[in-house]
Amino acid sequence: VYKRQLYSQDRAPSENSRLMKWSHRAVLAKVKELAEPFGIQVLEVPAAYSSRFCSATGVPGFRAAEKGAEDILRSIEFLCSKNNRTDTDDDRLQFLKELKRIMDSGNAPKGRTAIVPQPGGQIFVPIIDGPPISQADLNAAGNIALRAVAAPEILEIHHRFKVEFNASKKQYVAKGSSKFDKARFNGAKGTPVEMDKMPEGDKKLRQMFVDLARIAKFESGRLDGEIPVASGKALWSEVKKRQYRRCLELNAERFSWNKDDELLF
Repeated sequence: VYKRQLYSQDRAPSENSRLMKWSHRAVLAKVKELAEPFGIQVLEVPAAYSSRFCSATGVPGFRAAEKGAEDILRSIEFLCSKNNRTDTDDDRLQFLKELKRIMDSGNAPKGRTAIVPQPGGQIFVPIIDGPPISQADLNAAGNIALRAVAAPEILEIHHRFKVEFNASKKQYVAKGSSKFDKARFNGAKGTPVEMDKMPEGDKKLRQMFVDLARIAKFESGRLDGEIPVASGKALWSEVKKRQYRRCLELNAERFSWNKDDELLF
């Protein structure tokens, strides 16, 4: 599985710059060239959002990283000194302060790290309890591999789809012009999306996501009367809102382990 490199805060700016200048098309062409003599088929699938869904269950989530007490303190100091903090900065600062308070209270074994939300982090955390936490890049690779072989109608793997608004019926319909979309959604007719509440004003949705965790609070509905779906804004805003609480729950469990317990993530 080959996935395009993205900017990461974990890498030096010079390393990010070199990675972003790769000729990705040349890499793909070379892979095809090497595979062809052996009869190996190379499939191209969309990698978008492969890092934001659990490959085992299809539940949405977020990336995170392990941070020690000193790292957390530095992040707090940086956010406190930052001018014109945003609401996002304030939410993160509140979370880090609570995490630092718990670690300083003696409820965490000395030297134990904590899980903190971080774009590009090496841990994938499902937004609800139950699905497994995993190595983020392997999880993304799993999603990409499954997209290459899964049937079009398996929405637990093909998480995103296009919608069109039928003005006469005042209804959204999942459909598209490609053969893949037609195979997923009842040909040219498409599959109806029953909205719990229509978007306000003249806003028209263009794409939606499968919401197997059922967390979206607005612009949500059911595909074909059964599969829970939501707009990207509704789904990812709720993931963003819940990620800190989810990490506090995970860290509370993590800190309760005995000193000699094996850390599984």
